[in-house]
Amino acid sequence: MLNDNLTVYGKTIPNRVVFNPMEGCDGTFAGGIGELTKRRYLRFAESGAGIIWFEATAVSSECRANPRQLFLTPETADGFKKLLDEIRERALKTGGPVPLLVLQSTNSGRWSKPDGAPRPIVAYRNALWEKGKEDLEY
Repeated sequence: MLNDNLTVYGKTIPNRVVFNPMEGCDGTFAGGIGELTKRRYLRFAESGAGIIWFEATAVSSECRANPRQLFLTPETADGFKKLLDEIRERALKTGGPVPLLVLQSTNSGRWSKPDGAPRPIVAYRNALWEKGKEDLEY
């Protein structure tokens, strides 16, 4: 059963093994793919997993959860593309299937720390969520 493929919304997943998104906090300060990031995803590619779900990748620099969170921009896009190509190549080279690659995009909002210190982005006030955080500037 784990080795059975599955088709979802027209996409075929070669098996039911998944690497779930987990932030490595090891991208470059510009949001690009760092060496440790690359090593981790290439190892995932060697595993034979059917899906590799990329970690939370920020949609703007202000909403990053930490200074080394991945951030997809025109400047970092080529690095992301190169890694995707390398993942597909490595998967085939090691005898596994080419996995379905998924990106988790994120905005850390109230918990943004793009420079390492809290810089929350608050769309609206919510006393329950802000309880105990009264000392933070919004």
